[in-house]
Amino acid sequence: MKNFLKNNQHGALLLETLIAVMILAVGLVGIVGSFIVSLKADRESRNYLTAVILLENKLTEILSYRYLRPEIQGEGAFDDPYAGFHYKVTAEAAGPADILERVNVTVRWGETGSERVLEAATMMFIAPEDFPETI
Repeated sequence: MKNFLKNNQHGALLLETLIAVMILAVGLVGIVGSFIVSLKADRESRNYLTAVILLENKLTEILSYRYLRPEIQGEGAFDDPYAGFHYKVTAEAAGPADILERVNVTVRWGETGSERVLEAATMMFIAPEDFPETI
């Protein structure tokens, strides 16, 4: 054994192994870190896509009415499985004529401080005064 290891190489194999393990550990930390970032990005992407679909559904529901009605406006939360997503529908005058209103739909999600918002708007006619309420 004495011939195999020269006097100046005692512990060299252990030192090389430790350096290799350190390099491997640094590489693994980087891989795990990028994996965590990709999971967060995936969750954000899924939430954004869900918000787009919910916004589109709310707009379709609003546009299914022939005219703008007061009960369309308001805010609330979507039912399960979309807990955590909230909507708000508002209307405002859209010009000098009293026949059109701009309808704004907002979908919010996320925690306070990091809340996300998606908005869309459309135009709707105001129901004439002689328009029956039951239609």
